[in-house]
Amino acid sequence: MVLSFHHAVLPNLLCERVQGFLLDLCQDLKENGCQFIGHIKVLLKNDQGRFYFFSVTSFDQFPACKGNITKEISRITLTMNVIVYGLPESQVSILVNKKLQNINQFIENTKGG
Repeated sequence: MVLSFHHAVLPNLLCERVQGFLLDLCQDLKENGCQFIGHIKVLLKNDQGRFYFFSVTSFDQFPACKGNITKEISRITLTMNVIVYGLPESQVSILVNKKLQNINQFIENTKGG
């Protein structure tokens, strides 16, 4: 999924927002009957090949932000892999897509920090 922004976004803001996204997603999964997280991985990569990587493997884990993005971002590619147990794949897709809409909406309304 490619996210394009009307205004450049500061790297730390993007990192914080994705961490919040993952915490919210884990909570929503748990509230909807998810029993176990295999893993949730997110890779954000900009056009210069710089990246942020996030990983979650349990409900109570705070997602660390690892990577090397140092400049404001106006476009980024998001790749996500979710393996969880206790929910049908269709319900997982709905929850993930709803949260992804929130990320883009938040970033678009933030105007670079």
